[in-house]
Amino acid sequence: MVAADRLTVSLLAQAAETVHVGNDTPLAAFERAETHGYDWMPLRDRDGQVTRLVSRSELQRLRDQRTFPDVRRLGRPISVRHLISLESPIHVLVRRLADEPFLCCLGPNGVEHVVTRWDLAHPGAQQFAFGLALVVEAELGACLTNSMTESDFRKVIATLDESNTLRTRGEKWMRRTSRKEGLGFVESLTFGQKMALLDKSADARRRLSEIARGGLWERHQPHRLRADLDEIRKMRNGLGHAAQQVPARLRTRMEMTHDLAHALVAGRRTVLP
Repeated sequence: MVAADRLTVSLLAQAAETVHVGNDTPLAAFERAETHGYDWMPLRDRDGQVTRLVSRSELQRLRDQRTFPDVRRLGRPISVRHLISLESPIHVLVRRLADEPFLCCLGPNGVEHVVTRWDLAHPGAQQFAFGLALVVEAELGACLTNSMTESDFRKVIATLDESNTLRTRGEKWMRRTSRKEGLGFVESLTFGQKMALLDKSADARRRLSEIARGGLWERHQPHRLRADLDEIRKMRNGLGHAAQQVPARLRTRMEMTHDLAHALVAGRRTVLP
């Protein structure tokens, strides 16, 4: 968790290419935004000051005009709430992007970098999210291992339908156990199968809820915990298969994963084995 929290905005921030109202045409600016995939571009007025950002969609709307209209009618003004340091942790950026479509990083020449929700699709951000999901999955597995005995596992396996993948995995585990081979039962399960096992154990669910609450997790209601685990599982699987994810949903899942990972790691130290 310490390593994850050391990853900073500088890993994701795009160098800001400005639109110069005095030199650019709306069409030229729009074509640059299209070519580089910029959602927002800093707008430099005729005095050389950058106080606003203009969106690609607005540039597209203006592309048939020869010159830009009054700068005060363009884009959105940049205020203090739009500023973030390049050295801020990524998890702070994820939380800040909940309220703002873009954030700016200042340098010696004013606005030098821009970050948007779409930048959460950057490989660095996705590795951050995937790593946190692995932490959550590992904590879930540890909780199951500490809450259930080998006899409990066997009883659960025996109650499942033959077509259930958890039963199939369990039967393989029992055969290997008899030969003293392979991983422990929980370690051999997928994230989804661990959740299915959690659903079968009231003790494990209670313990996991206690751990989350001990870690000061704000959403510690048991039904929220189960729902959040499912969202984290979906995010992890999507990232693992390089599936395209909606930026707003990915942002929400990343924040959720960061908060729960921290809570489970911290809470495990407060809950007796």
